[in-house]
Amino acid sequence: MATTRSSDQTPGVGELVKDIQADIKQLVQNEVALAKAELVPSAKKAGVGAGLLGGAGYFGLCAAALLFIAGALAIGAWLNLPVALGFVIMAAVLLVVAAILGGIGFVSIKKVKGPARTIAQAKASVETVTTAIKSGTAAAKGPLPEGSGPRALGGRTTPARRAR
Repeated sequence: MATTRSSDQTPGVGELVKDIQADIKQLVQNEVALAKAELVPSAKKAGVGAGLLGGAGYFGLCAAALLFIAGALAIGAWLNLPVALGFVIMAAVLLVVAAILGGIGFVSIKKVKGPARTIAQAKASVETVTTAIKSGTAAAKGPLPEGSGPRALGGRTTPARRAR
């Protein structure tokens, strides 16, 4: 983090910028480490849950296939038709159901809107940071007000000699 200085030295703008960069870097690294620490156990649980759901889906599809076969055989026997025609009728029913569900899903997806508030907030944040950086840079390049600077704070204008 920030380095300690003796009371007779004032940091330069470059030194302050380096300190800020180091602080921001450390902050981001800490945030990433915290996110990893929080997400790893959750990700493991989610992976196990997803595997179990996949297995349940597989066995559910197998059961559905058997029910469709039984339905096709029942249609053929009930209407006194050949078995193949019972399968064709069952396939037609399934295609109609698939078309209805697909149409409803398509309409639902068309209604989805983007995250307008999030995008606006992100743009505002970027603009605020950009403005702050520009004003900070302009203030750092501008002349110091009268009565300010290192001498006003009791500091030296030249670097202190190193102790031998």
